[in-house]
Amino acid sequence: MRVFILKIAIMVMCLFLAVGSLVAQAPPPPPDPGGGDIPIGGTLPIGSGAIILITLGVGYAARKAYQAREKIID
Repeated sequence: MRVFILKIAIMVMCLFLAVGSLVAQAPPPPPDPGGGDIPIGGTLPIGSGAIILITLGVGYAARKAYQAREKIID
């Protein structure tokens, strides 16, 4: 059992050492935040996602309130 744990530890250490050498080059610099036609916040629509989250939250709260009411009645 001890030999098995030692082999696993050596393999994990080799994996971590190998990953560090696989970085070929640095990533490109980020684009200028004020340049171009893209607004600073990006172009992703978040309105419909927020509505979905609010709807799910209201439904969850209603379910919990219903369960609490049923527990009081019983």
